[in-house]
Amino acid sequence: MKIALYSPYIPNHTGGGEKHLFSIALALHTKTGMPITVALRDTPAHRDATFQARIKKTYEMFLDQSLDCITWETTPLGTSANPLTKYLWTRRYSHLFYTTDGSIFFSGAKNSILHIQVPLTTVSHSLTQRLKYTTWSHINTNSLFTKQVVEREWGVRVDSVLHPVVSLKEFAPLAHQKKTNTIVSVGRFFTQLHAKRQDILIEMFINLCQKQPSIKKKWSLQLIGPVEDASYVAQLRRKAVGYPISFHHDVDRLELVKRLSRARLFWHAAGYGIKQSKHPEQVEHFGISTVEAMAAGAVPLVHAKGGQIEVLGPELKDLLWHTKEECSNKTLELIANPDLYTSFQASVRQRAWQFDQSLFEKRVAAVFGV
Repeated sequence: MKIALYSPYIPNHTGGGEKHLFSIALALHTKTGMPITVALRDTPAHRDATFQARIKKTYEMFLDQSLDCITWETTPLGTSANPLTKYLWTRRYSHLFYTTDGSIFFSGAKNSILHIQVPLTTVSHSLTQRLKYTTWSHINTNSLFTKQVVEREWGVRVDSVLHPVVSLKEFAPLAHQKKTNTIVSVGRFFTQLHAKRQDILIEMFINLCQKQPSIKKKWSLQLIGPVEDASYVAQLRRKAVGYPISFHHDVDRLELVKRLSRARLFWHAAGYGIKQSKHPEQVEHFGISTVEAMAAGAVPLVHAKGGQIEVLGPELKDLLWHTKEECSNKTLELIANPDLYTSFQASVRQRAWQFDQSLFEKRVAAVFGV
């Protein structure tokens, strides 16, 4: 048995998709006891052992987990190499897991697992594309939302949904952490695709402060996440001047857990202003940061689109919002009613168990047949 995982987004991104892939790799190592290969697009830099050690350290800090069980290998996938070269490379593995960016290749691995995390609608329907799909033994997505879009738009059958994981053990030591009057949001700072819309969050918080001056004195908004668009961040900082709004870009995993555990509320606005039926790729595909907030006991108020509806489930539908005014009103209601807040806090912690490590490891084992 020889297992490889490949994502064209590694090593350039540190987001939920990358956390998902490494979580799968670690779950496979736990199950098999074998080293797991993470493939990197073949470039001179990616072949360099020093570079590989550096990206290993970057992802270890991001995950707050050791990646000693990971071996790095370069691959012709994602390069201009011819299809035969790519196909022959895949035949070296018994199991190949590929997180697609929309592109598909012919796979020769005995167990070829195609993972789709972005519900793209602009995909090829050519005969060649259809033939490529036949070389993949299992197709899965990161959410039921993505699955529904893919089956409708791609014309393929999705075999399973493999939700991202949250380790509740990670949050357990801080379960009784004293809460502060903090609203927190977590997400990369960028404006393309499924942007996290920190601009909307700032507008809502300023509106709250203007509506109730006591909010400005007693509450704060923390925006956490790495910078991918510096000009966007500069614009946000100018907008936030004069209000208790802070930005935190270089936050390691341990610090993130602490900040979530201290926060009373969690806001999320990805997909705001987007017509979901036309641009499903521009809303939240799943929303792992929301699950992490729930595990930490921060009550989420999230925009009612995409995978966020799935994350909360029907029992927490009252925490969804459609307009900025609705989010503001629900926020004020939770602030004014401690009993309501405490009730929701218990419910969101319970809901987070649906995405815990033990269930995730069983689902990974089932997908890979190990």
